[in-house]
Amino acid sequence: LAAVICVAGSLLSMRLFARVRRSSGGRHFAWLFLASFLAAATIWTTHFTAMLGYTPPVPHAYDPVLTLASLFVAIAMTFIGFLVTARAGTSVLIEIGGAIVGLGVAAMHYTGMAAYRIQGTLEWDPVLVGVSLLLGATFGAVSANRIARPITKFCRYGSTAAFVLAICSMHFTGMGAITLVPGAGEFEASLMPEGVLLISVVALMALILATGVSIHLIDVQTQNEVIDRYRHLAMHDALTGLPNRTHLAATLSPHIHGRTACARRIP
Repeated sequence: LAAVICVAGSLLSMRLFARVRRSSGGRHFAWLFLASFLAAATIWTTHFTAMLGYTPPVPHAYDPVLTLASLFVAIAMTFIGFLVTARAGTSVLIEIGGAIVGLGVAAMHYTGMAAYRIQGTLEWDPVLVGVSLLLGATFGAVSANRIARPITKFCRYGSTAAFVLAICSMHFTGMGAITLVPGAGEFEASLMPEGVLLISVVALMALILATGVSIHLIDVQTQNEVIDRYRHLAMHDALTGLPNRTHLAATLSPHIHGRTACARRIP
């Protein structure tokens, strides 16, 4: 489930962010907020869904305040990173903005892990923590590079793949840095059980993905309607609405070329 959320959310986030760089004015900031919010929600939901699949041999639960705070950390860092990339033009700030987004993945991860409470303590390997930060920043920069400096039409998929790698490589390296040390003690009453977290995470991401898909489809439909409208204006008289000379030429041209080709083949 975490993998499906990660791939679907990353693909849609990059599609929305591509519109940020092609828009201006109020539409620019609207797309920026939507792309940032969806990307942050993808990072956050992937993390906690994967954590729900992690079953340590000790009692565990989640602090609700820090769990929610990790979402806002992801939103803030992703928004800043996307803003830097969107305003960078063709400079190296494109990759710097992507690295900020990758570091936002790490900031969200470690804030989320601070919300993870076990009957015992967590010990961290500082080397692996550093490697996880480097992986997140590197793949974040690659993702921004592919979306902002496309070479072919397939670069958008390369951007999505890099964003998925930024999330997954950072998360699993960060999890590899943990050693669980069981201990005595009881949980506080305010901690959130896994069942409640699962319902909250899946419901939130389903709502956000549905909203993102709807917005994307509405925008595509609007663009198609505008193109069709311009095509109609170019091919029809503005006063009568009847087909004009341009429409006649476009209609006859294939037939004329077809007859000419047939005539050339006749000995």
